[in-house]
Amino acid sequence: MASNLKICIQNIQTGLYKWFEFPESEQTIRKSLGLSDHDEYLIADWDDFNGIINEYTSISSLNRLAEKLQEIPDNYSSLINDWVIHYNSIDNFIEEFDINNWTVAEVSRDEDFGAYLIEELSAIKIPDNIQPYFDYEAYGRDARLELNCVISDQYYAWQ
Repeated sequence: MASNLKICIQNIQTGLYKWFEFPESEQTIRKSLGLSDHDEYLIADWDDFNGIINEYTSISSLNRLAEKLQEIPDNYSSLINDWVIHYNSIDNFIEEFDINNWTVAEVSRDEDFGAYLIEELSAIKIPDNIQPYFDYEAYGRDARLELNCVISDQYYAWQ
């Protein structure tokens, strides 16, 4: 499991709030917050996925997201937030994300990414006498933008 989805949920009537780690049943959440079947709650706080999770995100959506996140290997946890945002919504991420459709390079700078594409993936052939003059950083930057890479401190990922 790559990420723990932690969400703060608040009982609107009493103001009582609590952090939950998802997946979690709605029944457990309601009981923990003293909510009846008709009482309302809201998502009061969350750690990641700004613009994707909001006050009114459903418990079922959060559970589906948490289950999908469990499919991602731990070593890619630094990419998760950007991957979810890349798909623009929880539903799109759940329906469309497949780790096998992504190429992930363990690089942290455009220069390293450019070198990875050329040396590891043979993206282009550079004659030996030109290599010392080649601008790997510019090539990596342009490739990152063209490929719409999702990046973290240690990875570049693209489809």
